[in-house]
Amino acid sequence: MRMKKVWLPIVFAVSAPMAVASDRVDITQDASADGFVRITLVRGDLEIEGWNRNQVQVKGELDDQTEEFIFDVSGGDTVIEVKLPRNIGWNSGTASDLEIKVPVGSNVDVSGVSTDIRIANIEGGLEIGGVSGNIDIRDIQDRVDATTVSGDLEVRDIAGRISLKAVSGDIDVEKANGDFRMATVSGDVVGRDLVGEFDLESVSGDIELMGGKFSGIEGHTVSGDVDVSSEMEKGSTIELDTVSGTVRIEFVGKIDAEFDLETSSGSIRNRITSDRAETSKYVRDETLRFVVGNGDGEVIVSSRSGDIIVDRD
Repeated sequence: MRMKKVWLPIVFAVSAPMAVASDRVDITQDASADGFVRITLVRGDLEIEGWNRNQVQVKGELDDQTEEFIFDVSGGDTVIEVKLPRNIGWNSGTASDLEIKVPVGSNVDVSGVSTDIRIANIEGGLEIGGVSGNIDIRDIQDRVDATTVSGDLEVRDIAGRISLKAVSGDIDVEKANGDFRMATVSGDVVGRDLVGEFDLESVSGDIELMGGKFSGIEGHTVSGDVDVSSEMEKGSTIELDTVSGTVRIEFVGKIDAEFDLETSSGSIRNRITSDRAETSKYVRDETLRFVVGNGDGEVIVSSRSGDIIVDRD
């Protein structure tokens, strides 16, 4: 396939780049139905959508500080990038506002800094990273790997191997199916109507799973709370530990598991059976072990100073 590149010129004054007038772009190029698409936009608004055409289309306004705009289609690879000067003032001028259409079967890689990103309808997988902008992900298949620092992640209707990471941003996921890895430092994690296996981690942020069904949960927090209200598949394992956070688990539907609960200075509240926690004679700790049903699954929860609560709907 013939390679196509588009550049905007650099404007010099006293040997230093200056802003060029905001320029509108409207370009369409043939591309592979299942190719790799890499998109880089440092700041602005970016909307990406898969469509049923073997073409990549870029429309919208370029940043008025644009130094170089690249639209390069070569073989199965497409590169789209808006380059800005290294010494740009982040609050100066007008940022880019772009809409990009890619073949629905594309494998997409997106990176931004101060960029709000919305992406939907991709079946070849997605890797996306941002710093301070918010990221909205919908209708993605195969694989999702998303990271942000202070921006929020909002995810809907996805399936596959799912990795979501934030530092101070929140993670909000709804109606998804797959193997989940979700981690934050101070942001919260909220999942609604999720089905699959979960690896969860937080320092001070809270973790909440509501509805759906899990085949396994492994989670760790320092001071963040963990709340789970979901259905447990037969033979599944829950293993949660925290330093000072509270762990609450409400089982929806049938319970068939062996419970092993332990806290050093917190309290254990069992609202499933009449079994009560045992307290050591000389140390203020509590332990509770009991079985519901045949004990096919496992529920293992430990806390240093936080409370542990188990309940049924």
